Amino acid sequence: MLAVLIVSQLGLGKYMTGLTFYHPWYHAAPRLHKGMGLVIAAMALLRLTFRLRSGIPTFRDFIVSLRYNVYGVQHLLLYGLILTTATAGFGFATSAGDPVPFFGLFEIPSPFILGKKGGELFDAVHMILASALVVLIALHSIEKMRLLLSRRRSGGH
Repeated sequence: MLAVLIVSQLGLGKYMTGLTFYHPWYHAAPRLHKGMGLVIAAMALLRLTFRLRSGIPTFRDFIVSLRYNVYGVQHLLLYGLILTTATAGFGFATSAGDPVPFFGLFEIPSPFILGKKGGELFDAVHMILASALVVLIALHSIEKMRLLLSRRRSGGH
C-alpha cells in the first residue's frame, strides 16, 4: 500500500509542478499531495513502530539468518527514507509559515518559518529523496518478485 501511494505521490508531484495558475488543479493538487504525504508519513511511522516493537532479533539470530535480516535492514532504511522525504516535504510546505491542510479536516501549523532560501533547500531535498525512494521501491519490488518466482520454481515456501 505504501509503495503504491508513494509512486502515486511522485506522479502527482511531477504533474502539479507543471500547472499554470489558471489550471483547475493548480490549488487542488498541492492540497491533495500534502494530505497524502501526511497519510504516508503516518502509515510509515506506525509500521516502523510496530516493526521495532515486535522484537528485534538477537545478535546470534542476526548472524544465523543474515539474509533475512538484510531484508529487515532494507525495510528499516526504506522507512527512514520515507520519513525523511516526508519531513523535507513538510519543511518545504511550511517554510513560509503556512499550515499543512489534511483533506480539509484540520491543519498542522508550521513549527517555524524558514524563508524562501530554506524552502528552496527543502524543496530540492524533497525532490531528490522522493525520486530515490521510487527507485528503491522499484528495485525492492523486483527483488521480492524474483525471490517469489525462485521459491515457486524450487517448490519452497
